[in-house]
Amino acid sequence: MDTVSGGQLRPTILNEWGEYTEKFEAVDLNNDVISKLQKNDPTVTAIRAYLASWERVKDWGVAGRAIGASVHLKHLSLGFYSGAADIMQSFFTGLAFNRSIESLKLTLNCGDGYAEYDRYDDDTMKRIDDAYTKLAPFFSENHHLVYITFYMSSEGFVSRTLAQLIQSSPFIQSAMIDCNRFCTASRGVERILQAVCRIQTLEHISANRLPLSKDICGEIQKMLSNDNCALKSLTFEYQTFADDACFASIARGFNLNHSVERFRLTSYEDDFGNDYDWTSLFRFMQSSSFRELDLNGIIKSDSVMEALSDCLMSNREVRVLKLGLYYSLTSDGWNYFANMLSSHTTIEDVDVSRAASDAMETLTDSLPRALVLNPRLRRVQLPVRTLHELRIVASALESPNSSLEELAIDYQPGFMQPAPNSEVTAVLALSLKMNSMLKRLHHISLYNAGVDLDWPIFLTLLCDTSSIEATINSNHTLGFLYSNKTAAPLEISSLLRMNRNPNKRDVAISKIVQHHSFETMDFVPTSLPTVLSLVGKTNVDRTLSVLYEILRKVPHVMQKETRKRKAERQD
Repeated sequence: MDTVSGGQLRPTILNEWGEYTEKFEAVDLNNDVISKLQKNDPTVTAIRAYLASWERVKDWGVAGRAIGASVHLKHLSLGFYSGAADIMQSFFTGLAFNRSIESLKLTLNCGDGYAEYDRYDDDTMKRIDDAYTKLAPFFSENHHLVYITFYMSSEGFVSRTLAQLIQSSPFIQSAMIDCNRFCTASRGVERILQAVCRIQTLEHISANRLPLSKDICGEIQKMLSNDNCALKSLTFEYQTFADDACFASIARGFNLNHSVERFRLTSYEDDFGNDYDWTSLFRFMQSSSFRELDLNGIIKSDSVMEALSDCLMSNREVRVLKLGLYYSLTSDGWNYFANMLSSHTTIEDVDVSRAASDAMETLTDSLPRALVLNPRLRRVQLPVRTLHELRIVASALESPNSSLEELAIDYQPGFMQPAPNSEVTAVLALSLKMNSMLKRLHHISLYNAGVDLDWPIFLTLLCDTSSIEATINSNHTLGFLYSNKTAAPLEISSLLRMNRNPNKRDVAISKIVQHHSFETMDFVPTSLPTVLSLVGKTNVDRTLSVLYEILRKVPHVMQKETRKRKAERQD
């Protein structure tokens, strides 16, 4: 829960990356929806509206007042078309009174009319600015407004008044700037970025295809270098930089920043990362406060991997590391990474599932050693291509030094002949037989629909009913088992839920009670103490009959121990 002004509490709706977590389906604003809003219909929680004269809205002033009075509306998406200045004036007058909206999306260019600012005459610009002025109470008094999104193109129009309202908002925590693929560093883009960087309460920025010009990078550097910077996460996706100097300026900002804990830099474009000097970023990251690092599409050579590994050896703050890699990485690059992983004793979560390299076996071979040398490693997600690689990964789970609590295996045989389901499952199940740490296992088969888990093998792993001793020695730790091909059978799902009980003694007792009959069970000396402890756990009406069956099968329990037997036992 987050505290807002006046001591009120609101539920947390943003995740650690500042992403809006609540799922919604927006409906188009029309006269029927307006009627529902006027009746305070709780089913209307997300609206999409395009402010244009041809939309099916009879009176925009009425629509604005209906939204302003709503207490259930949480998400509003607005788009603006040319000639909408008068509509904005009447609509914003009512919208200003809304205090329930949590997420606001502004599409700042929907048609041909809203191009560069200087293409408007003075009168039009004044009327647009006046319209935005009416929204001042909405931005300054709506304490629920924590998430804002801007969608822009190369000709995105941005009012100076709107920019001022955004940067003075006392509640916005997360902002996303989403630019289309043709977006350039126009004045509108720069104005929005500048406003966003000046929001004092801002904790998260996400930028998609943001054209990082010299001025924009300078604004980001200024924000990061500010002693009062509250930013916790920064995301750049599908990014391009004007030159190395632009990127280096952001890197210098990281060097002076101590608030950003999560940094994500990703792209899927083929030419991304070829021409930039990423070593400048890694050099400044050595003293950064990053706890989570997500890099996808920039590590295309062994030298870049070496620079990253050296950086991480110096930075002991990073806890979560996610990498997307490419085929050009050789075994040398993986060796750099493997040595770092074995020596870096603070990394807890490693995800290289997006790797695409023929030399992946180098990392796979090093995993058992890394788990021994890094006792804090809790979660690993990686691809395996052969049954041999899978056995190496499984051998790490058999080690008593393994601290892994979650393992995600992306089985990627590619064009090779995949191993049979039973062999894949048997390797995983055998490694978990004596493992008491792993709680979650994900098996993802991406390239072959026929590769799945052989569920009966896992049924035996979780509860071996061949004897009481076997049931006691079954796996009582694995609580979650996922396959992207088929769902686990009900019997396995029931055992997995049982395993989530932290009291493993109770788990073992429950399995014995459910899967063994007291009248037919075959007692052995080692299991007798456990069985005797079950008497009090069974139904009260059966307690005496259960005790009778135990004594009838092992009568020596009640026999008096002679001095001779006692001496023999003590010897």
